[in-house]
Amino acid sequence: PNGSGLVSTETADASYDIYGNPLSTTTKIVGPGLSGASETFTTVTKNTYPDTFAALWPPTRLTRSEVTRYSPQHTSASATRTSAFAYNSTTGQMIQEVIEPDLPEFRLQTDHGYDGFGNRTSSTVSGGTGSTAIAPRTTSTVYDANGQFPVSTKNALNHQETRTWDARFGVPTSLTGPN
Repeated sequence: PNGSGLVSTETADASYDIYGNPLSTTTKIVGPGLSGASETFTTVTKNTYPDTFAALWPPTRLTRSEVTRYSPQHTSASATRTSAFAYNSTTGQMIQEVIEPDLPEFRLQTDHGYDGFGNRTSSTVSGGTGSTAIAPRTTSTVYDANGQFPVSTKNALNHQETRTWDARFGVPTSLTGPN
């Protein structure tokens, strides 16, 4: 409010697993508050990774992250956001992302599908319960026979976009949209 900018930012504390993955970090940002005096805003991030090589390879796949923010006006947590992730045990590709996995009314889940080339071919979003439930919606993509170029994309409203490609240069030569 008083026009002055960021005073400082500092990673006050960090811990890592044996693979160098951040397990927890505490970041403090000092800046001007509403009154013009310096205030400290703190963010604490806690990450979870698989316990063993056998559980998921490579072991650097994040399976859960909790981010808690504290404002100067509150000594308890101001807000905590949690995300969880699941991976295909063979390919290591992310097959599911869940925002707020422990709160059914706020849960937002995205499931991903892939083709034999490893291209993401579908993403379906669903979540919530009761009055907060959302209808599942899917976006899909079809690739050419070589798995190199996306030739068709369809959104949740079934609007489709098709492309043709110049394989020599990797550029689209035509695009046909829903309009």
